[in-house]
Parts: sequence; structure tokens; C-alpha cells
Amino acid sequence: DINIDGQYAGEEEQENVPSARARNIRNKAWGTSVDVEPASWPGRVVDRGDPTDPGDSAPVLPDKRDTRFMDAVLSQLYNAPALKQAGKGGMLRVLDLSESNLMDAQIPRLADAIGQAVGLEVLSLRANRLSYASMEDLAGGLSRNDSITSLDISQNNVSREGADFLSTALSTRHNLTALDVSCNLLSDRGCLAILQALCTVRGAPIKRLSLSENGVSDYTCAGLSTLLDEAKHIEYLDVSRSKFHPAGIKVISDELLTAMSLRHLSLAHVPLGADGVAPLAKSLQKNVTLR
Repeated sequence: DINIDGQYAGEEEQENVPSARARNIRNKAWGTSVDVEPASWPGRVVDRGDPTDPGDSAPVLPDKRDTRFMDAVLSQLYNAPALKQAGKGGMLRVLDLSESNLMDAQIPRLADAIGQAVGLEVLSLRANRLSYASMEDLAGGLSRNDSITSLDISQNNVSREGADFLSTALSTRHNLTALDVSCNLLSDRGCLAILQALCTVRGAPIKRLSLSENGVSDYTCAGLSTLLDEAKHIEYLDVSRSKFHPAGIKVISDELLTAMSLRHLSLAHVPLGADGVAPLAKSLQKNVTLR
């Protein structure tokens, strides 16, 4: 499945500003693009627990608008090691803190708790007010947690400096399979740092990656090429609303000839032009998975 919706040969470059339409779509299903089923990414719930295990009931947390919400979240995260040692269920597995108006000053406490949150698998910090200032603390918490497999920090204000901190943590994530950093301020340098970190991990286990709307250009295409070569399990790649030109598209197209695990590629609102469409079409004719 390749998405180049809304783009025509010769179309002028568009600003890489998160559109209202894109934000509304991601509010329904984080990390997806318009033509991906919402269920293809982890659901936006706090925790479902294991319905087949009577001892693994989901913890009940206050509403996000309640002032007690964050205290309840931290308590659950800090209690995870004790619950595991006691063989009890009820540990948080999916923590959705999207649209919670979180600011940088709140992240140190949260990151410390995340570092101790045994069993936490999915973490969403989508659509908050986070910047590079909180990424060092967040990276520290992620480095101490070996259970998280899916991370979403899309729709924040994370810059390339923040990406440098994150890349340090990502380079040690041997089980991270889904990452969404779309709609930030990463630029080429930030995205390249993240791509290099993902490729550093042995086996490059990443399956789903979104770098959409980060103001990247052809410089990022070399990193994407390396990722497609190293990440043998990559299934979903979203680089929509990027500023690629024909030269960059050709670099990506060349890798599509051998990227047989890739099932969805989003190039929506990328100014391909006639010179970019030609090599892409040639590669798609030989790629049997992008149909």
C-alpha cells in the first residue's frame, strides 16, 4: 500500500506544517496516516489487562481532567516492580497521556517512574507541550525500561537537540517495534540521528515508523535508505509532507527493490514531480509487497 494521495507531478512544495486534517486523523488513531486502519496501531487506552486472567484486572485511573490523575499514574508505575515480584496482575501495560497538557517540568517525575514501570509496553505522549528540554529526562527513563515496545511523542515541539537525547535511548531499545515522532521540529539532523540509532540496534527490530511533518529534505533520504536495508522487519513507513526532490526519491526508490517486508509507504503531499515519479514507478513494478 503506497500513499501519494493529493500529490501531482510538478506540484509546488508545500509547507511542512501539521494540517488540521492530519491532526484530527491522528487524534483518532495515533501514528497512522489517512489510509491506514486505526486498529493497525496500539489503541489509545490506558490499559486493558488480560481478560482471561482474573488476577490481571486493569487499574482504574481518574479522568485526565482530574487533578489526581498524574499522582495515580505515578503510583501505578512505581508499584509495578512490587506487583511483579508478588505475582499479581493489574500492572499498566498501555499508558496513554496524549492531549494531557503535559509540560517539560512534569517529565522528570514521569520519566523516573517510567524507568521502574515493569510491564509497560505502550507509551503515548502525543499532542502535549514537550520540547527538547524534557527529552534528556525522558531518554533516561526509557533507557532504564526494557519492556516498552511502542512509543509515540508526535505532535509536540521536540527539536533536533531533543532528538539527539532520544537517539541515545533508542540505540539501546532491542524490542522497540513502533515509533511515531511525526509533527515535531526534528529537521534533517534530528531525523538522521533517530534513524542511525534505530539501525544501531542489533537486528533493527523496528516495524512501524512515522517521521511525517518534520521539515526533512533529501539529506534524510540516505538515512531512510540505510533503514530500509538494515530493518528487515519494517512494514510501515510514513514520510509524508516532507521536502523530497527527485534525487532523494530515487535514493528511496532504489531500496524499494529489496525492501520486501515493507507493506505501507506514505509519500502523501511530497513534491515528487515527473522526475521523481519515474524511478518510484519502476521500483514499484518489482516490489511485490507494496500493492
